[in-house]
Amino acid sequence: MVLILTPDIPSTTKITNKISVVSAKSTSGSPPYQTGMLPYLPPSFNVQTVTLFNQQRSYYFRTQINFRTLKSILRELRFALHSHSTSTPSVAPTNECATEYFIQSTDRLAANIDVGIGLDRCCESVCDVNELKLVNVVRELSAMASEGSKLDVIIFGATGFTGKIAVYEIVKLAKEKNITWGISGRNRNKLENVLKEVEEKTDADLAAITVVVADVEDESSLQEMASKARVVVNCVGPYRFYGEPVVRACIASGAHHLDVTAEPQFMERMQLDYHKAAEEKGVYAVCSCGFDSVPADLGTVFLMNKFQGDLNSVESYLEFGPLAPFKGAQGHFGTWESVVYVLAHYNELQSIRQKLFADHLPQFSPKLKLRYLFKNEHVGGWCIPFPNSDRSVALRSQRYFFEHEKLRPAQIQSYIVFKSIFFVLIVSIFALVLLLLSKFQFGRKLLLKYPHVFSGGLMSREGPSEDQMKKSYMNMTLLGEGWKEKLAEPTDQHDSPPNKHIVVKVSGKDAGYGMTCTILLLAAVTILRESDKMPGRGGVYTPGVAFAKTSLLEELDKHGTKFEVLSLKEN
Repeated sequence: MVLILTPDIPSTTKITNKISVVSAKSTSGSPPYQTGMLPYLPPSFNVQTVTLFNQQRSYYFRTQINFRTLKSILRELRFALHSHSTSTPSVAPTNECATEYFIQSTDRLAANIDVGIGLDRCCESVCDVNELKLVNVVRELSAMASEGSKLDVIIFGATGFTGKIAVYEIVKLAKEKNITWGISGRNRNKLENVLKEVEEKTDADLAAITVVVADVEDESSLQEMASKARVVVNCVGPYRFYGEPVVRACIASGAHHLDVTAEPQFMERMQLDYHKAAEEKGVYAVCSCGFDSVPADLGTVFLMNKFQGDLNSVESYLEFGPLAPFKGAQGHFGTWESVVYVLAHYNELQSIRQKLFADHLPQFSPKLKLRYLFKNEHVGGWCIPFPNSDRSVALRSQRYFFEHEKLRPAQIQSYIVFKSIFFVLIVSIFALVLLLLSKFQFGRKLLLKYPHVFSGGLMSREGPSEDQMKKSYMNMTLLGEGWKEKLAEPTDQHDSPPNKHIVVKVSGKDAGYGMTCTILLLAAVTILRESDKMPGRGGVYTPGVAFAKTSLLEELDKHGTKFEVLSLKEN
């Protein structure tokens, strides 16, 4: 017996989303899958067509089916099974037993008890292989019903500085992308106040938005929150202290996880400890999906795609700041706190990397050397090394491309650009003080107590105003060089100097928090719509690896972050 679920329903059936079940004889070969079907239903269940018809239009089960609909499906399955049993006396006793269990399952479903409990017990009494197939179909439908009731995105940490901006941005994006969303945090009153604030700014009606209370110190609440979402965007930092429980809860609950961390220790430890678990669960966990480090990492992927040869090295040059002079901080205390602890525990990276990257990458020439103070003609300013997360993220992407796609890994260096040598001197002094004080507990207390003083006014507990953020900019110039000739193996060495050069620019406004939230939410939509273009079936990845083959670059370009080739030359 093959179950075929079709839109042809008996006239006596009175359900909004109408589904009927027809028994038919098995046919040889694979089911003829057609347009409008659910391609991800396991073929072993012998379901030829499963289509949910609405009065106006059709929807896939995964987005529309709910438990009330599932209850109707069970009744239809029971009816089909009963009809089959009366027409086939030889299997009637078994079918009657199964029918009774389906009736009990329907009753338990009405009481909000998991259908799977009844089905598992049903399996103990069902001995005919066709009824076992029927049970498996209903179990699959039950899982799909649970998936269909989930929100597309939940913003965790919605009452924080970055979280509030994410809520504001998703109001606009939800209409454009037709996604469902909710917010989560520790305090319901504060969460509801955030919705009221955003309502006033956007004139949107947010009364129906789901609010979920969850706390990083209560893992069961995190799992409950993650179970309600297909993607969790985590805005709670520093991630060193608060990130891991959220990642763990997402994997356990089957929700994808995105964050905006710029903490290399956290990112690399998550890959070390949770990549396999996420892969087995079919969950994607992608860190650093914001200003750090999507422009640098996806910018390098964009450069690689345009280069079309053997790329040897990439240098990135970051310029950012206000479009016009203004008073006040440019960064929030949360960012400052993360920087302090990244520097304080920088020595952890060595031991993490020894475990994460057991094998060293081959040495390539010419070697890209680190430069300390110099002027670059392409950016027109003074450049010094920038020890943020961009380089570590991009290098992890390059390793993946080498190990899994047999591409030559590019050497990476990151720099920050200042217009005058005077600014370089001032920044260097503050950076040295920050580095020294971060190594001692007393020094860290001072840094965190007086962020405005020790950052030279760049950071504050209040953060920049909305107007200040809108009047900021970011330009990242990426210089790549290599060879126009592509050798057979990624480890092969060229015997001539590099003969091809490329200059790529990534630019945008509302640099920092606004840009970060736009990137973060577009990444979430990309996972929802294009997970089939992402690596493997899950795991912990960098943005460059996770989104290299998706349309995220095009979406970013449409939403204000531009990726463009300025020049491409061959010697």
